[in-house]
Amino acid sequence: MQHATIQGRKYLWRLPQTQHDLVMQIAADYNLSFPLAQTLVARGFVDKKQLQDFLLVSKDISVHDPALMKDASKAVVRLLQAIEHKEKILIFGDYDVDGITSSSLVMTAMMPLGANVNFFLPNRARDGYGLSTKVVE
Repeated sequence: MQHATIQGRKYLWRLPQTQHDLVMQIAADYNLSFPLAQTLVARGFVDKKQLQDFLLVSKDISVHDPALMKDASKAVVRLLQAIEHKEKILIFGDYDVDGITSSSLVMTAMMPLGANVNFFLPNRARDGYGLSTKVVE
């Protein structure tokens, strides 16, 4: 397989060669950025059904109701109170990809609500795993 190489400041990325016209068509059809369309093609998402199944979430999908989590309503009330009173809110994330992604999603959701929100992503070597007294101090 042939690869394209992109040199960044810190990393050297080797990307599979993709069909430029196909990537451009997918980017246009689904209103995607070129790099995202290129990644999808490189991972084998090339026909319409595959792309639609991956990109277009069905309204019939079964998602767990977050209100069923223990004390979820208390958490919502407390967050709304903090937003209303401009209290500081700190999102304690995790250093792995889902921790970073979820922290970003929470920040993105809370900022338009006027939340005084920030985040902290611990350093595994320095801060250890999970929320601890050491990290809180």
